Amino acid sequence: VAEKILMDDVEFDAHIYFNEKKEMMQRHNLLSCLFSIEESVSTQRFKTLKECLNYKNDHVPEKYRSYFKWNKNNFCLEINYKTVNHSIRLMGRFILMTNRNNMDKSTILDYYRRRDSIETVFDIAKNEMEVDRLRAHENYTNEGRLFINFLALIIYSEILRTMREKKLLDKYSVKQLLLELKKLKKTTLPNKDPILGEITKKQKIIFAAFGISEEQIQKHSY
Repeated sequence: VAEKILMDDVEFDAHIYFNEKKEMMQRHNLLSCLFSIEESVSTQRFKTLKECLNYKNDHVPEKYRSYFKWNKNNFCLEINYKTVNHSIRLMGRFILMTNRNNMDKSTILDYYRRRDSIETVFDIAKNEMEVDRLRAHENYTNEGRLFINFLALIIYSEILRTMREKKLLDKYSVKQLLLELKKLKKTTLPNKDPILGEITKKQKIIFAAFGISEEQIQKHSY
Protein backbone atom coordinates (compact mmCIF):
# COMPACT_ATOMS: atom_id res chain seq x y z
CA VAL A 1 0.00 0.00 0.00
CA ALA A 2 1.38 3.44 -0.93
CA GLU A 3 0.22 6.80 0.46
CA LYS A 4 1.40 10.43 0.18
CA ILE A 5 2.48 12.10 3.43
CA LEU A 6 3.39 15.77 3.86
CA MET A 7 5.98 16.61 6.53
CA ASP A 8 7.45 20.12 6.92
CA ASP A 9 6.29 20.96 3.40
CA VAL A 10 8.14 17.94 2.00
CA GLU A 11 6.11 15.23 0.31
CA PHE A 12 7.00 11.61 1.06
CA ASP A 13 5.81 8.35 -0.39
CA ALA A 14 4.80 6.10 2.51
CA HIS A 15 4.78 2.39 1.74
CA ILE A 16 3.03 0.09 4.20
CA TYR A 17 4.26 -3.52 4.40
CA PHE A 18 3.30 -6.68 6.27
CA ASN A 19 5.86 -9.36 7.06
CA GLU A 20 4.06 -12.58 7.98
CA LYS A 21 7.19 -14.39 9.20
CA LYS A 22 8.21 -11.45 11.37
CA GLU A 23 4.70 -11.25 12.80
CA MET A 24 4.80 -14.95 13.69
CA MET A 25 8.23 -14.66 15.32
CA GLN A 26 7.32 -11.51 17.28
CA ARG A 27 4.06 -13.08 18.46
CA HIS A 28 5.83 -16.28 19.47
CA ASN A 29 8.58 -14.44 21.38
CA LEU A 30 6.10 -12.21 23.20
CA LEU A 31 3.79 -15.03 24.25
CA SER A 32 6.71 -17.24 25.31
CA CYS A 33 8.04 -14.51 27.60
CA LEU A 34 4.60 -13.73 29.02
CA PHE A 35 3.79 -17.38 29.74
CA SER A 36 7.17 -17.79 31.43
CA ILE A 37 6.59 -14.74 33.63
CA GLU A 38 3.03 -15.81 34.44
CA GLU A 39 4.27 -19.22 35.55
CA SER A 40 6.93 -17.68 37.79
CA VAL A 41 4.35 -15.50 39.62
CA SER A 42 1.47 -18.00 39.62
CA THR A 43 1.86 -18.84 43.32
CA GLN A 44 1.73 -15.20 44.44
CA ARG A 45 -1.47 -13.67 45.86
CA PHE A 46 -2.14 -9.96 46.41
CA LYS A 47 -4.85 -8.62 48.66
CA THR A 48 -4.74 -5.10 47.19
CA LEU A 49 -4.01 -3.53 43.83
CA LYS A 50 -1.19 -1.49 45.37
CA GLU A 51 0.48 -4.63 46.68
CA CYS A 52 0.19 -6.20 43.22
CA LEU A 53 1.65 -3.13 41.47
CA ASN A 54 4.60 -3.00 43.86
CA TYR A 55 5.35 -6.66 43.19
CA LYS A 56 4.97 -6.22 39.44
CA ASN A 57 7.38 -3.28 39.41
CA ASP A 58 9.96 -5.31 41.35
CA HIS A 59 9.67 -8.68 39.60
CA VAL A 60 8.35 -8.12 36.06
CA PRO A 61 10.63 -6.54 33.40
CA GLU A 62 9.46 -3.03 32.51
CA LYS A 63 8.74 -3.84 28.85
CA TYR A 64 6.24 -6.55 29.90
CA ARG A 65 4.49 -4.86 32.84
CA SER A 66 1.63 -3.45 30.77
CA TYR A 67 0.72 -7.00 29.70
CA PHE A 68 -0.21 -8.04 33.24
CA LYS A 69 -3.16 -7.08 35.43
CA TRP A 70 -4.45 -7.82 38.91
CA ASN A 71 -7.38 -10.22 39.09
CA LYS A 72 -9.39 -9.05 42.09
CA ASN A 73 -11.40 -12.27 42.18
CA ASN A 74 -8.52 -14.68 42.80
CA PHE A 75 -5.95 -12.03 43.89
CA CYS A 76 -3.33 -13.11 41.36
CA LEU A 77 -1.29 -11.44 38.64
CA GLU A 78 -2.39 -12.62 35.20
CA ILE A 79 -1.92 -11.82 31.53
CA ASN A 80 -4.06 -9.00 30.16
CA TYR A 81 -5.07 -10.53 26.83
CA LYS A 82 -6.77 -7.33 25.68
CA THR A 83 -3.41 -5.54 25.74
CA VAL A 84 -1.66 -8.57 24.23
CA ASN A 85 -4.11 -8.80 21.32
CA HIS A 86 -3.71 -5.07 20.63
CA SER A 87 0.07 -5.48 20.36
CA ILE A 88 -0.23 -8.60 18.19
CA ARG A 89 -2.43 -6.72 15.69
CA LEU A 90 0.46 -4.30 15.09
CA MET A 91 3.17 -6.95 14.75
CA GLY A 92 4.79 -7.56 11.39
CA ARG A 93 3.55 -4.22 10.02
CA PHE A 94 5.87 -1.35 9.22
CA ILE A 95 6.01 1.84 7.15
CA LEU A 96 8.89 2.96 4.94
CA MET A 97 8.98 6.55 3.70
CA THR A 98 11.03 8.14 0.96
CA ASN A 99 11.16 11.51 -0.80
CA ARG A 100 12.46 9.89 -3.97
CA ASN A 101 9.43 9.63 -6.18
CA ASN A 102 11.08 7.35 -8.71
CA MET A 103 11.67 4.44 -6.29
CA ASP A 104 9.27 1.52 -6.39
CA LYS A 105 8.22 -0.48 -3.33
CA SER A 106 10.53 -3.43 -4.12
CA THR A 107 13.63 -1.23 -4.32
CA ILE A 108 12.72 0.52 -1.05
CA LEU A 109 12.18 -2.81 0.66
CA ASP A 110 15.54 -4.07 -0.57
CA TYR A 111 17.34 -1.05 0.95
CA TYR A 112 15.48 -1.58 4.20
CA ARG A 113 16.34 -5.28 4.40
CA ARG A 114 20.04 -4.53 4.09
CA ARG A 115 19.84 -2.30 7.13
CA ASP A 116 17.27 -4.40 8.98
CA SER A 117 19.51 -7.47 9.00
CA ILE A 118 22.09 -5.49 10.98
CA GLU A 119 19.51 -4.03 13.37
CA THR A 120 18.05 -7.49 13.97
CA VAL A 121 21.43 -8.75 15.15
CA PHE A 122 21.75 -5.86 17.61
CA ASP A 123 18.16 -6.41 18.79
CA ILE A 124 18.93 -10.07 19.53
CA ALA A 125 22.08 -9.09 21.42
CA LYS A 126 20.26 -6.50 23.51
CA ASN A 127 16.89 -8.13 24.21
CA GLU A 128 17.42 -11.88 23.86
CA MET A 129 21.00 -12.20 25.14
CA GLU A 130 20.91 -9.17 27.48
CA VAL A 131 24.42 -7.98 26.60
CA ASP A 132 23.65 -4.27 26.46
CA ARG A 133 25.43 -3.57 29.76
CA LEU A 134 29.05 -4.56 30.26
CA ARG A 135 29.33 -3.51 33.92
CA ALA A 136 33.11 -3.23 33.79
CA HIS A 137 35.51 -0.35 34.46
CA GLU A 138 38.61 -1.46 32.54
CA ASN A 139 39.01 -1.49 28.77
CA TYR A 140 40.71 -4.89 28.89
CA THR A 141 37.69 -6.42 30.63
CA ASN A 142 35.26 -4.68 28.28
CA GLU A 143 37.11 -5.94 25.21
CA GLY A 144 37.09 -9.49 26.59
CA ARG A 145 33.36 -9.40 27.29
CA LEU A 146 32.62 -7.89 23.87
CA PHE A 147 34.61 -10.69 22.24
CA ILE A 148 32.73 -13.38 24.20
CA ASN A 149 29.41 -11.68 23.38
CA PHE A 150 30.37 -11.60 19.71
CA LEU A 151 31.08 -15.34 19.70
CA ALA A 152 27.84 -16.02 21.58
CA LEU A 153 25.92 -13.93 19.04
CA ILE A 154 27.35 -15.98 16.17
CA ILE A 155 26.26 -19.20 17.89
CA TYR A 156 22.83 -17.76 18.74
CA SER A 157 22.28 -16.58 15.16
CA GLU A 158 23.22 -20.00 13.77
CA ILE A 159 20.85 -21.73 16.21
CA LEU A 160 18.08 -19.33 15.21
CA ARG A 161 18.75 -19.89 11.49
CA THR A 162 18.53 -23.68 11.90
CA MET A 163 15.36 -23.37 13.99
CA ARG A 164 13.73 -21.34 11.22
CA GLU A 165 14.74 -23.85 8.55
CA LYS A 166 13.55 -26.86 10.56
CA LYS A 167 10.32 -25.17 11.76
CA LEU A 168 11.33 -25.47 15.41
CA LEU A 169 10.21 -21.90 16.12
CA ASP A 170 6.63 -23.21 16.02
CA LYS A 171 7.38 -25.07 19.27
CA TYR A 172 10.30 -23.31 20.95
CA SER A 173 12.06 -20.01 21.38
CA VAL A 174 15.86 -20.24 21.43
CA LYS A 175 15.79 -19.94 25.22
CA GLN A 176 13.21 -22.71 25.56
CA LEU A 177 15.19 -24.98 23.23
CA LEU A 178 18.37 -24.54 25.27
CA LEU A 179 16.45 -25.16 28.50
CA GLU A 180 15.10 -28.39 27.04
CA LEU A 181 18.63 -29.56 26.17
CA LYS A 182 19.85 -28.48 29.60
CA LYS A 183 17.74 -31.28 31.10
CA LEU A 184 20.18 -33.82 29.65
CA LYS A 185 22.44 -34.91 32.49
CA LYS A 186 25.83 -36.61 32.71
CA THR A 187 26.93 -38.63 35.73
CA THR A 188 30.62 -38.94 36.54
CA LEU A 189 31.85 -41.69 38.90
CA PRO A 190 35.42 -42.13 40.21
CA ASN A 191 37.62 -44.19 37.87
CA LYS A 192 34.76 -44.81 35.43
CA ASP A 193 33.62 -43.36 32.13
CA PRO A 194 30.91 -40.68 32.36
CA ILE A 195 27.35 -41.96 32.01
CA LEU A 196 25.01 -39.90 29.84
CA GLY A 197 21.38 -39.75 30.96
CA GLU A 198 18.54 -40.95 28.78
CA ILE A 199 17.84 -38.68 25.81
CA THR A 200 14.16 -37.72 25.65
CA LYS A 201 12.05 -37.77 22.50
CA LYS A 202 12.01 -33.95 22.38
CA GLN A 203 15.79 -33.81 22.71
CA LYS A 204 16.24 -36.39 19.93
CA ILE A 205 14.07 -34.26 17.60
CA ILE A 206 16.15 -31.17 18.41
CA PHE A 207 19.48 -32.95 17.91
CA ALA A 208 18.24 -34.44 14.63
CA ALA A 209 17.26 -30.97 13.37
CA PHE A 210 20.84 -29.83 13.98
CA GLY A 211 22.31 -32.94 12.35
CA ILE A 212 23.70 -34.33 15.62
CA SER A 213 23.55 -38.11 16.09
CA GLU A 214 23.34 -40.01 19.39
CA GLU A 215 26.83 -41.39 18.70
CA GLN A 216 28.20 -37.83 18.52
CA ILE A 217 26.46 -36.92 21.77
CA GLN A 218 27.93 -39.93 23.53
CA LYS A 219 31.37 -39.22 22.10
CA HIS A 220 31.43 -35.59 23.25
CA SER A 221 29.94 -36.27 26.71
CA TYR A 222 33.40 -36.94 28.14
